[in-house]
Amino acid sequence: MALFLKILEEGVHLNEVVTVDLGDEYQATYDTLLYAASICLKEKIKFTILNIPETEEYRAFKADTGTDPGMFEFMVFAHEKQNGRKGYGWCGKQRWGTAIKRQLLNNYYQSLERFVIEYVGIAVDEAQRIDIKPHKNYAKSYPLIKWGMTEADCLEYCYQHGVQWRQSGIRLYDILDRVSCQHCQQKNLKELRNIKEYLPELWRSFKDWQERIPFSYRSDGSTIHDLEKRFESESKQISLFDVGLEIGAEMEAVE
Repeated sequence: MALFLKILEEGVHLNEVVTVDLGDEYQATYDTLLYAASICLKEKIKFTILNIPETEEYRAFKADTGTDPGMFEFMVFAHEKQNGRKGYGWCGKQRWGTAIKRQLLNNYYQSLERFVIEYVGIAVDEAQRIDIKPHKNYAKSYPLIKWGMTEADCLEYCYQHGVQWRQSGIRLYDILDRVSCQHCQQKNLKELRNIKEYLPELWRSFKDWQERIPFSYRSDGSTIHDLEKRFESESKQISLFDVGLEIGAEMEAVE
């Protein structure tokens, strides 16, 4: 988003904005995309959202079950893999969602039948992520690195331009290190604690997903249910500590 806004500010020519929606984004992300689309409409810039195309397997699943969970959840829980197992499960460690994103973008660029310069929003302090491999009909450019903008600079730049990723009354970047897919398996303990506290509906869906996914959320074997018990135990310990401090302060006051 910082790249998009900065490009407009710098007057760089932009034909199109392309984003990939796998179907598991925060509502704040969808709100932000809507804002970007409104700017594109005003500036006469094409705005394209790529989604996972429905497969024959998915259409058969919908017909058999009478449900329409969307392709992402279908891939998580019901897609039949080559080994016969159902669903990919959590996305993050395996990064199967990232592979789909890259394939969707590559397919789209190939369909344009012209050479494309793709501006990628990678900041200067994550330059190790840049892709310098040659591609068939497109090349990647990293303006944020050229401008020397760090991730923190980008976030502050967005805030200054009124983009705050607010959801349930809070700024998501105040409680999360990254606003990735909602159920990303790469979330750290701090982020998971904050989701439980500030986004209870999302936390309930984490527990529902864990019931339906046959392997743990974390590589140490911890499931979402294990983490909930851990967080609740930590909260009780903190509460007891706070009570102890209050009692100690009252005793000092009496003395």
